[in-house]
Amino acid sequence: MGALFAGARKNVGMQFKEEVSARNLQSVLSERLASTLPDAFTVELSVFGVHCHCNARSASRRCVVHCFEHEYYIEFGVGTTALHEAHAVPESRFDTTATGRTALDREVLDAVSAWLAGAAVPDVHLAFAFVDRTRRALEQLEALVLQSRPGLDGVTHQLQHHMADIYYLWFRSPERSCRVSFYGKNEHPSAMFHWDDCELFAFPVIEPDVLAAVLERWLIGSPSPSSLRREFPWLEMGKLADFYEAGEPVEGEFLQSWDRIEDFYSKHPNRDSVLQFIASLRAAGYDRTLRAGQSLWSCILSRSRRHGLREGQPHIVFDFSGEELLMHHWEGTKGAQLPRAELTPEVDAALQRLAAEPID
Repeated sequence: MGALFAGARKNVGMQFKEEVSARNLQSVLSERLASTLPDAFTVELSVFGVHCHCNARSASRRCVVHCFEHEYYIEFGVGTTALHEAHAVPESRFDTTATGRTALDREVLDAVSAWLAGAAVPDVHLAFAFVDRTRRALEQLEALVLQSRPGLDGVTHQLQHHMADIYYLWFRSPERSCRVSFYGKNEHPSAMFHWDDCELFAFPVIEPDVLAAVLERWLIGSPSPSSLRREFPWLEMGKLADFYEAGEPVEGEFLQSWDRIEDFYSKHPNRDSVLQFIASLRAAGYDRTLRAGQSLWSCILSRSRRHGLREGQPHIVFDFSGEELLMHHWEGTKGAQLPRAELTPEVDAALQRLAAEPID
């Protein structure tokens, strides 16, 4: 962390520390631009609680600096002219051409000053490693992978912008795929390998040649997970891969969802009774026919093939209130209130009706 705004990281009065940091940035950045830019500029402050940013712009360029607790996120934009739909008159807008995150105050001042002064994107990349860091790293990785295994040039590969400074590097074959991306502050990206859009294994990408070798086998050779384990013993694959190999992917995905829901409810205030209830449902075999999920503390069972319910999909919701169990289901009738979280005949009948629904 730079020293310039370090004193602003503490709460001052009723102001959030992000606001104090943003106000200091507005002041210091205005002074810097006044001494370096020959043209007119503005540095505007926007504050919405802890969401604060400085909007520094010249006639044709703009930098939006979002101020967080431990870092800054910068959007570098260039101006364009478009017709306003309602009045058919020209209006100015800015398209983002680069982004970057840094915790160093000096880098914020230097990068914003350089951009508003007219520096080209390649020059900004050369001077500031943090600008488009993840995008450039994935572009370089893509080139190294294709150089290492020329056969991969025949599969679909694409760098996709997800949001903000998050990018996904995709490699795809008709049924299998791999997504490479950075997460959080990780120095190395992670490669996540999918079969029918379901992740089966992943590993951090430290050596591009290793990624290329696994990619070539996974996408072109289409080996079974067990044979891939033999070729690359260091790969960590869970039991879901075995279900895919056995031709039982849905059952494997459902079982995995119950494993995760048990882990989630291990932190519930009524942990013992809730886990005992879940165990009773699993013992009855519902973990092989229903998907388990949650919303806040509500447990949701469905026949959804993938995580995430769409409106109208059949489902049952269980809420745990003290010792009581509240049950609501998609059929729209009045929910049941039971004295304890148990697999009663009423609960079992509702689950059987749900399990008879088609997988969607």
